[in-house]
Amino acid sequence: MKKGKHSFLGLADLAWIAIILVISYVLFKFGIGFFTGLGTGKGSIPIPSSIIFMYMGIVIIAIALYLTIDTDRMLLVFNPIVYLYSSEGNPSAGKNVIWIASVVAFPLVIGYYTYQRLLVKTVPPGDPPGIHFDLPGSFKDLQQPFKWTPENISKGGEIFTGLCQPCHGFLGDGKGWMARAWIPKPIDFRESGTIAQLAERYLFWRITEGGIGLPQGTIGYRSVMPRWKDALDNDTVWKVIQFAYVNAAQRPADVLEKDHYPEPPLGDGKDIYERKCWFCHGLNGDGNGPGVRWDGDNIMFPTPRDFTSGQFKIRTTPHGSLPSDDDLFRAISKGLPGSVMPSWEEVLTEEERRKVMDYIKGFNDRFKTEEVPKPIVTIAASEPSVTEAMKEKGRELFKSTKCFLCHGEEGGANGPITVELKNQWDMPFVARDLTAGWTYRGGNELKDIFRAITTGLNGTPMGPYAEILTDDERWSLAAFVKSISRPVEPGVQVVLDSKLITGEIPMDADNPLWQGIEPLGLELAGQLIAVPRQFTPSINHARVRSVHNGNEIAFHIEWNDSTNMQDETFKDAVAIQFPTKALGGDIPKPTLAHGQEKVNVNIWHWKSFWKAGVRQELLNVEEPYVEAAVKELNVERGFVAPLTLQPPENQHVSGRGYWNGKRGLWQVVMKRKLNTGDSNDVKFEQGKFTLFSLGIWDGSNGDIGSKKSITVWYYLFPEAPARGGVYFYALVSIIMAAAAEMWLVGWIRRKPSA
Repeated sequence: MKKGKHSFLGLADLAWIAIILVISYVLFKFGIGFFTGLGTGKGSIPIPSSIIFMYMGIVIIAIALYLTIDTDRMLLVFNPIVYLYSSEGNPSAGKNVIWIASVVAFPLVIGYYTYQRLLVKTVPPGDPPGIHFDLPGSFKDLQQPFKWTPENISKGGEIFTGLCQPCHGFLGDGKGWMARAWIPKPIDFRESGTIAQLAERYLFWRITEGGIGLPQGTIGYRSVMPRWKDALDNDTVWKVIQFAYVNAAQRPADVLEKDHYPEPPLGDGKDIYERKCWFCHGLNGDGNGPGVRWDGDNIMFPTPRDFTSGQFKIRTTPHGSLPSDDDLFRAISKGLPGSVMPSWEEVLTEEERRKVMDYIKGFNDRFKTEEVPKPIVTIAASEPSVTEAMKEKGRELFKSTKCFLCHGEEGGANGPITVELKNQWDMPFVARDLTAGWTYRGGNELKDIFRAITTGLNGTPMGPYAEILTDDERWSLAAFVKSISRPVEPGVQVVLDSKLITGEIPMDADNPLWQGIEPLGLELAGQLIAVPRQFTPSINHARVRSVHNGNEIAFHIEWNDSTNMQDETFKDAVAIQFPTKALGGDIPKPTLAHGQEKVNVNIWHWKSFWKAGVRQELLNVEEPYVEAAVKELNVERGFVAPLTLQPPENQHVSGRGYWNGKRGLWQVVMKRKLNTGDSNDVKFEQGKFTLFSLGIWDGSNGDIGSKKSITVWYYLFPEAPARGGVYFYALVSIIMAAAAEMWLVGWIRRKPSA
């Protein structure tokens, strides 16, 4: 038999076919989503497996057409395979190894593929994209009643800054400090495809009615947009709309350019400040702008910088000194992560940013009377390569320099100084939670952490370590801090797999079973949908695990709480919420605000105990478990309806809380039967999805009722036992593949040589 081959660039056609298949799969799996995300600025977009399968089928058909168009070409392409399985030539060791490996591997690959295809996949139901729905009839004829004037726009800015920026960001770019908790993210008004394509009356509808006001036909759409019609009068809403457009440099689709307010070019530093900065920092620079408070309550945390105090935290200059111009310019340009302060570098030119920087310096005479010292740390300095030894050295320094006294042994902001100041003296000092890297005001890069350690933070107990630790030691300490912080960007995982186990489910939160299960990280934000709203939440992240044994299901929930401070009124608590009806058909995904009509919710509510002296007891308790009855409740018509406590005979959930003082966190376990037979209870089915969301109350933050931190809806998937047929069909496919392969080898060996 001839061993000739058709080749291109030195490679046989068979090799090219394999390369094309691999490249095609990689392109379809990762490339399309990457380049689409690159073009839209939305990040990599996942491509459904069904689409990939379809595209790969097209590629395979194209290859088959190429091969069968010419008989001689087909024979030449497959000559290497024919030669491998034929009895011609010398039976070399290499040929024998490849022959045996291919004969064994092919049936096993087919069997594994069959097994994987028959397994139940934890792929949640798809959610429709955010789309522009038709206006309800009562809104179709509305018109903007106010002229576009600087006064009206400024009034709208006062409200937008306070109520809208937590999610939409002050610039309207969808990057508010609460936005990380929402799925999908708030839209970017600055993009030409968003509000610029809409009429003002459309925004009026969305602002007044919120996500709760979406039509019943919008099944599955997830919106946490608050309903503002009960808090804002119509005139104010129209002015907020004007500000939203001007602030995003857009014009409504139904407003002619001649009728639109032509915002004049920015002038000197005072003009820039009074048009862009005063909403937060105030006209006098004292950090008391009109957007800071609402109905007498402070709705911004942290509060904006008081420029009149002369205290600037983020600097490269020595502790207690003024910042350099580069420090101020960097803060204006890059913003302060985890706060209201946005990045202005894409909105203001460099000249404009320097003008407003010079104006800000005029709020404090120190800039006139004192000489700004030279920086003691160079931000542009090259960073050392981080090693495990370096991080371990940093861990030891964290202990020896007593960083844990404020930040806690594991960085959870629960050190004894913080706890004592809050619990015994009721002082407002709260240490930075080092595990929440996205809240580092000066940035969470290694060099940013190094700078903070070196210079300290003016106006806080965080002092400088420039003269206490060497450069190498400070880099090591920075490396350790960096290693314990969570990622800046949250993950996109939306499914909590409830693992199937055998035996009894443990109620002890520190049981090894729980520690062996990978948690699902959930981002939280303040509850803004229902009144009263929580604009200053203190709980921003939780971790959830779940297991079931075919009879009972349990949830292990943990969250950071640096002080565990609470009292008889304001208690630490957690609730998990489920719809009582399965999704599908005409059953929509309910709103987060306790569901809606036709989609009731079932709530499991755990609350920590309280009694006199609890603060000290919880810090030194010998038996740290907190036994408390979990209350089961129901809501039938959303947040407008009262919570209904289920009768004692229908209270099926048990719960136990554990205060982990070392790590500064609560750990709560709640357990119930998969199916209680009660129509008011959520029914869990193995191998089927249901929804859940969390609400967490921090007593030390004054959380009570609807003032709490919440998550969006996530999916729960109770793992189903592997079906016996899965293994049977996998075995059958292996046998069939092996039989087909043996027939092919026999046919090749019986075929006469060419």
